[in-house]
Amino acid sequence: MTHPAAITVRLMKIRFIIASVLVFILFAGSKAQDVNIGASTVHDENIFDVHTPLSDQITNFELNVSKDWDFDESYINLGYSGAFLLFRDLPQRTYHLHTLSLETTFHFTREEDEEESSDEESSSEEDSADAHQSVTAHSDSLDRFLYLRAVGTSQFNKSDFSQFDNTLAAAEATLRQPLGLLASVRPSYRFGYHTFPNLTGISYFENNFSAGLGTSAIPNGWITVTPGVGVKKYISSNFTYTYSVGGSNQSGHGKGGAGGGQRTRTIDLNTPSVRQFFITFAWTQNVSPATVLKAAYSYLDAPSTVARLLPEQVNTGVDQRGIGDGLAALNSQNEIFDDHYGYSGNQAILNIQQTAPFAIILTAAFAFQHKKYTLSVQEFDSTAANLGIRLDDRSESVLNISRTFPLSQGKSLKPQVEVTFIRNGSNVAYYDFSKTTFLVGAEFNF
Repeated sequence: MTHPAAITVRLMKIRFIIASVLVFILFAGSKAQDVNIGASTVHDENIFDVHTPLSDQITNFELNVSKDWDFDESYINLGYSGAFLLFRDLPQRTYHLHTLSLETTFHFTREEDEEESSDEESSSEEDSADAHQSVTAHSDSLDRFLYLRAVGTSQFNKSDFSQFDNTLAAAEATLRQPLGLLASVRPSYRFGYHTFPNLTGISYFENNFSAGLGTSAIPNGWITVTPGVGVKKYISSNFTYTYSVGGSNQSGHGKGGAGGGQRTRTIDLNTPSVRQFFITFAWTQNVSPATVLKAAYSYLDAPSTVARLLPEQVNTGVDQRGIGDGLAALNSQNEIFDDHYGYSGNQAILNIQQTAPFAIILTAAFAFQHKKYTLSVQEFDSTAANLGIRLDDRSESVLNISRTFPLSQGKSLKPQVEVTFIRNGSNVAYYDFSKTTFLVGAEFNF
């Protein structure tokens, strides 16, 4: 007999898809302002990111549709995004994602603005129309903005992998408060509800509080420091999960075990909640009209307790890159196996974008991450001999080449190629790997 809660979640997902389709029809009927269609194919040497590689060719189709409404002192954007990931060699892993989002920006007019002449008001209206681009708009002004966003996204898998179905609903609010002409503070709050109907023990509510302090004192640059704290509360009081390890066809997807014969293992998860402090330093610099540099450093403090994680020996969650905003990564399943509440550490990111001759855009990025987990090695890999805490050092290098070809008014085609190299060093042999991925894709905007 199917559990009533599972039936309720299934009905919610059906309604979500119907709502997504209705929104798309609404956009089509009202001539949506922006439509983006993307297709890409990725050759991944190691789709599960473990020591025993399993390669595959993943084709990703994406659709992004949005509609804007501009008012005197506010802006509203309604968007739909959908993605379909098709696995060539592992077709039962094929899945699709759907996302609905609603965001708005309110511009609080200063008293002196209301006393300006009609010509000045006209100019101010043109400036405020750009405020919806992000809450960092008018970074060198005394303008105050309130940014609100609500998003819902669901992932649907084939029956063989239905235990990884999940739905995320989140809402966030950010206020930009100026501190003179060259600085501002941005207090922010985010609430999230993430449900895994077939893995109820890791479903949770999350509250995230942060406050960013930014300045444009550096010419053509912007620096921010953002401290914050996140609190994750699990919905169920406890959760027992049983799975098979070892053998030649582990978890039904062909990943090799860590040795030994087939056997079962049971783990109990009963942590009620976990919290974590973090801080991020970010720097954006327009080196020249053709060169933009971005750098960031993040520190994650030790979690207050042990988060609920499943061993990656049962991993069937594949994080793939896609065209456009990377919808496939939006609903990342890292929270099942590699949630940041499960480790402390730091991360550094460097990104350089260069406009080359013939309007070719070159983007190079490098990221390094050090992670110290709260769980021992054997809690991730029951066959490991090492009894210490798991330690990982992960580096990722990306090179992307793209060019946008204008086709007609409001239409463009953007082909791109991307190469990614990942090296994950770990004191657990199961998670020690290197791999290279190759992506070829194109976007059509109209």
